[in-house]
Amino acid sequence: MAAPSPHVIALIGPNPPRTMRPWLRREHGLRWWPRQDAEDEPAFETIESVNGEASLAEQPCRFQARYGERWIELIIEYEGRWRFLLDAGGRSIRLLDGDWPPATVVLGPPLLLAQALAGRFCLHASAIAGANAQAWLFSAASGTGKSTLAAAATTIGWQRLCDDLAPLWLSGADVMPWLLPRIPQLKLGASAAAPPPAVRCAALVQLARGSETDWSVLPDAERLPLLLGGTVASRLFDQRLAARHLDWASRLASRQGGLALWRLTLAESQADPVSVALDALRALPEATLCDVG
Repeated sequence: MAAPSPHVIALIGPNPPRTMRPWLRREHGLRWWPRQDAEDEPAFETIESVNGEASLAEQPCRFQARYGERWIELIIEYEGRWRFLLDAGGRSIRLLDGDWPPATVVLGPPLLLAQALAGRFCLHASAIAGANAQAWLFSAASGTGKSTLAAAATTIGWQRLCDDLAPLWLSGADVMPWLLPRIPQLKLGASAAAPPPAVRCAALVQLARGSETDWSVLPDAERLPLLLGGTVASRLFDQRLAARHLDWASRLASRQGGLALWRLTLAESQADPVSVALDALRALPEATLCDVG
């Protein structure tokens, strides 16, 4: 099947500050549209409201998402109170306040929710691509070694595609998902080379720490929890979006799907974690020959 077309989200608001302008480019999946201050906010009836707390840039924040038929209002309390209006298809994000929020805010929950509304659910994962131009995703809690492994991969010829945010899209006919890496990667910086718009995703790997480095097939009972628990911003979803997310994750977790799911245990080594990561990557070709069905 042909690669999906790039998903470019319009950020509608006042003139952006200089710190935001490098991110507002198509290679990051974004574009800026000027907002007419005279325009009225569209009125809508709230069908469901989702409230809660989350972590943003390792700091606590509060959120409220009010879902209507055509619009979603998202309120984020983090270094201030910020309001956004998203269309139900995830095509645009309108800033409802007079000032731009910090980049961490505007490139965080609103963007991730817009991606999900468009059927592109983001995993908390780093992603690299090898010579066969297929992507490998590495998912784990912060501090486990995702970024170290992805950075180490570039020294032996792999391409680094994502760090922390990896959007996956699955069409109705596909058995193997597409990675859509054109999303702002704050850890990589706005000046990083633009990745390809879409890359076939061959495998998702759960990273763990242990006494020695080892590859193993992820047990069936852990496949769906990895995909559901590893999805970023799922706390923002209403019931309808959560049902779409569950269907997406169930298809990827199925043995009939084309996505291989692995566990990679990295040996504990405070002295030389890069060498540990490189040894694990060099063992990857052998791992791909194992029976994953």
